[in-house]
This record gives sequence, structure tokens and C-alpha cells, in this order.
Amino acid sequence: AAYAAMVNGGFKVNPTLLADAPMPGEDARVISALTSARIRDMLRAVVTAGTGRNADAEGYFLGGKTGSAEKPRTDGKGYDRTKIVATFAGAFPIHDPRYVIVVTLDEAEDRTGTRARRTAGWTAAPTTRAAITRLAPLLGMRPAPDAAAEAPGVGAQRVADRAGAL
Repeated sequence: AAYAAMVNGGFKVNPTLLADAPMPGEDARVISALTSARIRDMLRAVVTAGTGRNADAEGYFLGGKTGSAEKPRTDGKGYDRTKIVATFAGAFPIHDPRYVIVVTLDEAEDRTGTRARRTAGWTAAPTTRAAITRLAPLLGMRPAPDAAAEAPGVGAQRVADRAGAL
């Protein structure tokens, strides 16, 4: 619900599986439209140029954030660098979000390289990409035909320009 509010223009939502659920009204605003647009910009940048690059599902314009947390050591002395809870949380298509996705993996490892990689960018991010490419068509979504072109209307500047014109 928090992720949805951050990316949907700033409105609180009640999570549901119902397709015809009512949309929130202006009284449900929790952040400004401009702040929401800026958040969308940042989340998209994480996927195009940051730690979430392995989550990029071509043509679906995902935006999101990785998170990697070390688990406490069993002896109670600090954290175990080899035991990671990895999460990727995002929304797509980020220019007009319809879906939020959160993938959390407990102690997952990517072993395709010369050493085990455990962070969310290497584990939860590619799992998210795989999930979107399988789920989106079931939801009636197809990848954009020109996936090389960035999604329209993501920019916070565009929201600011529209607000100034009102």
C-alpha cells in the first residue's frame, strides 16, 4: 500500500485483488503529485542505471528499489555477511503505475559468476524480472513495441509544468 501511494500520484490505497475496486478520492492524498513524480523518476533510475538493473523487464518500464539485509549471527555477535534477506520492491509501468510487485528471498545466492552473489541486485532483482515477464501477459499487458524509448511522462518536471499551467 505504501509503494502504491508513493507512485500513484500520492493517494492512499487499500490493497485488493478486485479489478473494479473504487479509486481513492482527493481526500486520500498522502503526498503531493510532484513528490510522487520525483519518486517515480528515482525508482526508474534504480532500474535503468542502479542496483536494480537486473530487474529491468524490457518494455514494461519497471521502477523499484533493491534492499539487502544481513541476518543476525546465531552467537548474537553482529551480523552474518553470508546470510542475506534480499528484497526488490517496485511498480510498473512506472510512468502510469498499475501494479506493485515485491519479491523477498531468504538466503538466496546467484552462482553464475566466479563467486556467490547474495545481494538483492543479483537475486531478488532478476527474480522480479522473471515474474513480470510471466505475469504481465496474464494481466493483459504486452511489452511496449519500442522498448528502447523511455516511457513518456515519468519526469517530475512535466508534473511541475502542468501544475504551473493550472
